[in-house]
This record gives sequence, C-alpha cells and structure tokens, in this order.
Amino acid sequence: MEVLLPSTGVTEQSPFYDVLVLLTFLIIVVGWSILFSWYFGSPLSVMANGVMNLHKGDGSEVIKKAYSRSGRLKTRFRLYKEVIVSIKQLSEDLEKLAKERIKLEKEKKEWMAGISHDLKTPLTYMKGYSALLLNEGYEWSNEETRSFLEEIEKKSNHMEGLINDLSITFQVEETLPTNKELVEMNGFMKGILSPLNADPRFQTPPFSIDDSSSEIWVRMDKRWIERAVHNLLMNAINHNPPDTFVHVQLRTEPNICILLITDNGVGMDEETVKNLFRRYYRGTNTEIYSGTGLGMAIARDLIVANGGTVSVESQINIGTTIKVQLPCSSEPHPVEDS
Repeated sequence: MEVLLPSTGVTEQSPFYDVLVLLTFLIIVVGWSILFSWYFGSPLSVMANGVMNLHKGDGSEVIKKAYSRSGRLKTRFRLYKEVIVSIKQLSEDLEKLAKERIKLEKEKKEWMAGISHDLKTPLTYMKGYSALLLNEGYEWSNEETRSFLEEIEKKSNHMEGLINDLSITFQVEETLPTNKELVEMNGFMKGILSPLNADPRFQTPPFSIDDSSSEIWVRMDKRWIERAVHNLLMNAINHNPPDTFVHVQLRTEPNICILLITDNGVGMDEETVKNLFRRYYRGTNTEIYSGTGLGMAIARDLIVANGGTVSVESQINIGTTIKVQLPCSSEPHPVEDS
C-alpha cells in the first residue's frame, strides 16, 4: 500500500481510496491463493490422475509432469517425492509385466502351434502305416509288418509323452499331490541310470555316476523326483550331439543333498540359460529334438514341490551343469531286513 498505490499516483486524499485499497488487497490475496493452489495442488491432481491411469499400466503422465528433461524432480513436486517415486516405480513394474505378458502370450501361441504340429506328425505316420497294413492289395512280409508296428509304437509313445507333459503341467498349476517317503539317493540314482544306459538307442552308455561314499536319505515323492531327474538327464542327451557324455555326482552339505548333472555338450548362451526353466520356452537348438517346451519347467516345479531348488551354469562349446538341491532327512533311517 505504501509503494504500489503511491507509484500510480493514488494517495489518501484520492477519491475512492478505501475502495482501491480493498480491491488491491483482494487481488493480492486471490493471486497468492491461486499461486499456492497451483504450487501445492497441481502435484496432487497429477498424482491422482496418475494413480487412476495405473490400472492401464500407464504412469507416463506423472513422470512427464513431475520430472524435468534432465530427469530431476521439479521443485513443486519435491514435497511429495516419496509418493512420486513410488508411482514411477509401480508404473515401470507394470510396464515390465505388460511386456512380459505379451511375450508369454506370444510364446504360448507359438508353443500351441508347435504342440499341434508335434501331435499331428506322429499321428500322420501312424495313419500312414495303418493304411499300408490294411491295404488288401499287397501282402506284407512278417519283417515289414513288424517294422510298421514298431514305428506305430514309437510314434504312439511320443504322443503319450506329450500328453503326460500336458497333464503334469495342469497338476502343477493347481496343487500337486505328493506322497513323500524316505529314499536313499545313491540307490535311487543308480535305479534311474541303469535302464537309460541299457537303452538300445545309445551305442555306448552315455551316463556315469560318482555316488556318495555314505548313504544320503531324502524325504520326497519318489515318483515326481524320478520324473524331474529323468527330464534333466534326457534334456542333456536330446539337445546335444550323439557323442555327448553326461556325468552325475552326488554329494552332501549340511542338511542338503546335492545332485550335479554335468555334460560336455554344446552349452547354452545367456538367453537360453535365463529362460531354460520357463514354460513354453524352446531353446535355439530345438531342431535337434522336438519336445513340448515343458520338460525343464516341469522338472523345476516338481523339485520345488519337494522343497528343493534347481539352477544351471553353462558355457558355449564347453558344456552345462545342472545343480539340484534337496533337503536331507533328519529322521531315523529305515533299517533293512537281514
């Protein structure tokens, strides 16, 4: 009042001086009110709109308005720094999840197409061989008939494996029933490897085992762990050259049974290692073997359902090591009958 009005030639002797003073005061109050409302209120409005848009996975408005081009938080938003940072982090997480979901849906569609092809291919062979056997215009020899039947059996076994993988996957997604019992791991692993080494498909036994010098007892569902280990072993064979050698080692750490499966195959790149246990994922060398893309994910889920963990290390052209850890049993071991 002592500066603004006199500078415009308005004094106490001027007509309507009191009215001018009141109007000036109101203008100043209203102006500062608007300024403070904008300074403190606009961040609240931005945050409210940002929270409303988070369900769409879009927090770009908050980031755009709260941060300068240099990436620093604007002054009027600093009072709400913790909230702004949380909204920004949540927005980035939602965006990441959205991309993961899109990627998973794409992999799932590709996987469905692959499964459809994998089921149709053996079915086509089976129908073809069946049509040949039923052809009355030709008399097949016993050797030819047996050859056709062996191929039909082979293709039907392949289809059965695909269907079993799908069945286990759906069970794992719900609640996997487990029937745990005490199992001695040395004998358990030898029982798995012996029939595999005797498989006529292998010219030389591909598996060796370095078992523990002492008994290792684990309480687990024998059926599910056998399936998991079988998947891990066959993955090492099916996705590597024919001369690949797989070594199995059993050892213990305090309260932990460790199973190492090491091969000298082609190895895997970082991307394959990262996604190895993801459902529907097929690595870069799947042309060697046609599978469901579920085998390794099933193995992991079955091991986790039994209280264990599984990890993988690999180097290109050197090989791969898969490490399975299961909790050792602290219960009294069963006594063998003499």
